[in-house]
Amino acid sequence: MRAIAMPRVVFLGMRCRFSAMVLGSLIGQGVTPAAVLLAGDPGEPPGGPSLARRLADPGTIEAIAHAERIPVRVVAHGTDLIEALRLSAPDLVVVACFPWRLPDAALALPRLGALNVHPSLLPRHRGPEPLFWTFRHGDDVTGVTVHEMTRRLDAGSIAAQAELAIPFGIEGAELETRLATIGGRLLATAIERRAQGVFAAVEQDERAATAESLPDATDLEVAT
Repeated sequence: MRAIAMPRVVFLGMRCRFSAMVLGSLIGQGVTPAAVLLAGDPGEPPGGPSLARRLADPGTIEAIAHAERIPVRVVAHGTDLIEALRLSAPDLVVVACFPWRLPDAALALPRLGALNVHPSLLPRHRGPEPLFWTFRHGDDVTGVTVHEMTRRLDAGSIAAQAELAIPFGIEGAELETRLATIGGRLLATAIERRAQGVFAAVEQDERAATAESLPDATDLEVAT
């Protein structure tokens, strides 16, 4: 049997727990990205001023990438991101907790498309901070969705999805860890399918869609 050639994957994220944990889970499934691109501020030097400190912490995304000899580049919005993607020459872009909407020019670069890991059961809780809204609305069940990236935020077809019951009293950090671990596994499965030429995805049900914004002060109040 002929071995399947794995695509060249470029990972987009930011300096946060979810990005780092999804990357770690993905690597644990045997998929090592060719490069990691992190969202940063214009003019920020590669790795930032605290790179040495962050490399010393095994939980940071830089340390996880460094342990696997994956090059990391900090990119600014716009042309810097597109140029970094062109230089990385991805077959497939994968995203976890990247703070910017990808421009059309970026989405058009990878021949196998772009996949995002979203910690909710899309189409529920589209938008930023889905874990916050999961708790805010008192959901009993959550999950992870790997979906195709399009011009519409979190609205692309679903490539993989898994549910997770929310144990009573679980704290946010623990739930985030579980979701990120699942997300890395789902992402690895979706990548393998695309390597095999399988692009099956299910369109989201717009009738069930909910869209959230960034929480404001009123969202942090406890009703009495």
